[in-house]
Amino acid sequence: MTASRYTFLDGIRGLAAIFVVTRHTTDLWEFSFFRSYLAVDLFFILSGFVIANAYEEKLSSKSISTKSFIIIRLIRLYPIYLLSLLICSILYLANITDTQNSSGTTSNLILSIALATAMLPSKIPGSPSLFPMNGPYWSLFFELIINLVYAAIRPILSRNILVALIAIFGILVSGASLLRGDLDVGHTWGTGSIAAGFSRAGFGVFLGVFIFRNIDSFAMRFQRIKFPWIATILAIGILASPSFGRLDPIIDIISVIAIFPMLLIVASQGKSSKAEKILTTLGSASYPIYVLHLPLGLIFSSYLKEQGIQIAPTSGIIFLIILIPIALASEKIYDIPVRKWLINKFIKNNPHHSSHPQKIKQEESVNLN
Repeated sequence: MTASRYTFLDGIRGLAAIFVVTRHTTDLWEFSFFRSYLAVDLFFILSGFVIANAYEEKLSSKSISTKSFIIIRLIRLYPIYLLSLLICSILYLANITDTQNSSGTTSNLILSIALATAMLPSKIPGSPSLFPMNGPYWSLFFELIINLVYAAIRPILSRNILVALIAIFGILVSGASLLRGDLDVGHTWGTGSIAAGFSRAGFGVFLGVFIFRNIDSFAMRFQRIKFPWIATILAIGILASPSFGRLDPIIDIISVIAIFPMLLIVASQGKSSKAEKILTTLGSASYPIYVLHLPLGLIFSSYLKEQGIQIAPTSGIIFLIILIPIALASEKIYDIPVRKWLINKFIKNNPHHSSHPQKIKQEESVNLN
């Protein structure tokens, strides 16, 4: 994956992450974008596309093992994840220490922290979230499971099997949307919710793989669309769209199954020398933004409340202005060096994977989750 080929995908991923921020920091904005939860489905599709781009050939030729692939994916996600978990843990434990003396509650939090350290869900009384320490972790959990499934079955993942998986997961995602009334599901405890979260990840990742495998054919069909910015505009339009009542589940299904794939195909064909730096910067910041925004938003919101400052939505804009540089700095100063060290330590005997920081960024740029 070249640094310049998929710049519009970087931009879309970054913008989607910003929509997630507005969803989880509504007190800073005093409004929210109803359909911003679909950013996660966009992340899943983008992730499948880029992972296939980086690892399809290597997994197929067995030049990289399933074990090495999973280690690489964990290394891609874990350093920034651990940083965000550390911040969340400090915030939650400090809150318990200051406001309660319940050893049971403290014990639950410590257990939750321990499980979250292993990227596993946990239960805290009063919280329905799979990851009460930091809600957005749920998508990383399901994506890693699907990544493992993808790597394990890659040797037999023919076109027919891939299409069958996409169809099955697509039916499950559609059913979840119709039953709930929208696709804002998968992040809480409950059999239906967990099944929906798994299905959203499975559909998105495998659809992304399918699009990558057939990108040349798809590009020919969409070659008349010479304006890749239309994909960015369309993504913003969907994520910013309001509720339409009973039509919401249908809109969500159409967006995820039809519009997002077309959006990805169009965006993957676009190049913009003028906006390349902005787009790639948004892409680089997207994952740190995704896992850091909630605890940092809590700190910023608490500070404003203590000072008696109420300037929403200006406070939300200020938070983004602060958050994006923090995200970029955390990636450059902490994430990439740590990942380089981990790759050298655990994948050092693999000649097919470079430990160069830029190569690491290019090969594994999408999570997102």
